[in-house]
Amino acid sequence: MGMDIHGKSGNYFRANIWSWRPIHYVCAQVVEEEGLDISLEGWTFNEGDGIQNDKTKCELLAAGIESWIDRQALDQAATVDAEGIINLPEREIKLDAAQVGQTPESVVLGLSGGELASEYSTHVDHLREFVTFLRDCGGGFGIW
Repeated sequence: MGMDIHGKSGNYFRANIWSWRPIHYVCAQVVEEEGLDISLEGWTFNEGDGIQNDKTKCELLAAGIESWIDRQALDQAATVDAEGIINLPEREIKLDAAQVGQTPESVVLGLSGGELASEYSTHVDHLREFVTFLRDCGGGFGIW
């Protein structure tokens, strides 16, 4: 069970139910922080909602997610190597147990040390794949 996201260009992104919740959360954070005019209504259901016919919104969301990842990485004592690549101590985004089932107030990158976490998590690379999907989706997508 998961979210099958089909772009207008024919491209495809899939997230299982466990990884979609953190991705959706990051999208909500970006929309709020950047003041984007993007409705996320229906993004938690498989009913075809998404961004419809607006390449600019897709690009703004993609850029916002990249910026969000960079800000989180810098907040988590990440290192930047000589090539400018950010290396996270652990590269997962997890919602903690208190955040499941509600709009979470924070997402923890690199949760470790035996702390309690929910099963809702996604790899940073998977989030970057969603960014690539947004840039290549042809100006819109539906979540099925």
